Amino acid sequence: MVVDPICGMRVEKTQAIKLVRGVKEYFFSSHHCKEKFIKEEVWRVFLSHPLARSSLFKNYSLNLNTILNDLKGIIKGALVLSNIFLDKIYQINEG
Repeated sequence: MVVDPICGMRVEKTQAIKLVRGVKEYFFSSHHCKEKFIKEEVWRVFLSHPLARSSLFKNYSLNLNTILNDLKGIIKGALVLSNIFLDKIYQINEG
């Protein structure tokens, strides 16, 4: 028997809906619980980051769209910087 992390229902492992994250396996009683877990996973990952617990976010409205848009901007910026960095390394190696 396994326990659904969302609703707490006990389910036979062979009949449960399985989700694998790395080496960790999660089991669910329904597709609804699995989908809810996946949606909440974004929040768990975000809120587990030290930046999310810092004073920067103390008074920040936890509006999912705002946060996701901010994260997209951060990721785009990181990609631009990494491309600039790789270009510099390439130029050094070519020179």
